Amino acid sequence: IIEGKKNKATFAIKSTKPKGETGTYKYQWYKNGEPIAKATKATYTTDVLTEADFELNPDDNIYYSKDVYYCVISVDVKKQIITSKKTENFKVMKLDPAKILVNPVDVLVSDKEDAIFTAEATKTSGVKAVYQWQVCAFGSDPTNLKNWKNAGKGKTLTIKKATVKLSGNLYRCQVYNDLNKKTPDTSTYAKLEVKGTPIIKTQPKAITTYEGLDLELMALVSGYDLTYQWQVSANGKTDWETLSEDDFLFLLEDIESTFFYRFVAYNDENEVVESKSAKVTVKAKVEVQGLEVLQNKLPVEVNNYSAKVVSTADVVLSVSATGDSPKYEWQVSDNGANWTPIKGGTKKTYTIKKTNLIAENGKMFRCKVYNGTGKIGTSTYIGTEDFSDAIMIILK
Repeated sequence: IIEGKKNKATFAIKSTKPKGETGTYKYQWYKNGEPIAKATKATYTTDVLTEADFELNPDDNIYYSKDVYYCVISVDVKKQIITSKKTENFKVMKLDPAKILVNPVDVLVSDKEDAIFTAEATKTSGVKAVYQWQVCAFGSDPTNLKNWKNAGKGKTLTIKKATVKLSGNLYRCQVYNDLNKKTPDTSTYAKLEVKGTPIIKTQPKAITTYEGLDLELMALVSGYDLTYQWQVSANGKTDWETLSEDDFLFLLEDIESTFFYRFVAYNDENEVVESKSAKVTVKAKVEVQGLEVLQNKLPVEVNNYSAKVVSTADVVLSVSATGDSPKYEWQVSDNGANWTPIKGGTKKTYTIKKTNLIAENGKMFRCKVYNGTGKIGTSTYIGTEDFSDAIMIILK
């Protein structure tokens, strides 16, 4: 029942005559045992139905019409009824928004064998519920909606002659009717696995990282029941050392120097594929060596993390650091707990003008030194950072 629309139900009947029998079909539809006026065709559409026309059946918890319908089909030969037949009694079922009742399950087939996924909607989804299948390619993130592509319609999805290349793909079904076209119900996803010689989907790529960081390596290989062997080499040509025989994911911790890596994948029938090698370039992490306070180009003594300065000259803070391509961010704090980046403070030195010393008196300063690629604070960032000591500036 859709608010604001004329909700009606249409019945249709199909009948066949025995071979050799002649005559014309005639139809009469009935409601609650009484013939319905002018309802004499193979189809019949009810009057407008409202919520009040339905009642709950406690046996299956579904709403059905209070009225009962049936149809009598007769065969007329020269204006004489020679035979007739009555359909079973039936009611109108009230539709609910389409919903998945039975989710698809994982499927395992051999190479070039048909793979079949099935799903089933609730009874109250209606016979016209639409089943839309979707696929998420192996190696893609199933939580990202953009990775799901339409793959076919119907209660059953058949993948003809599935190949190893498709192994690892995920499939799910969305179901909807007129009540939830824009918000279909989505099944859980099921995995397709195909037995056969493994196929490398993505070869290893060159990686740049920084010493002291962890690195997760991933192999994308289509196949079934695969074992992975991760190997490293100093030159990428000889002396390959096996690090692990485990999963398609491998974590290297606290990397120190540049190396090459590759993987080997094989199944239970010992069918083997070997990837190309790729280089992991490890750059030097940043490390702060010290922080110096200068006034009139002379060092200012620092005691207990504070420096006493005069108000007649600029104060220069200078940080020294090692590492690959260090960058700088000077920060200021009133309490040593909450730090604010200083606008324009992006060099290895930061100058406090003598005209600002009164305003900055008693505040603490430090420098964050960092390197890397990507935006800090996001998953794309790869790099290292270090902080100098905090120094409080005090006017004499």
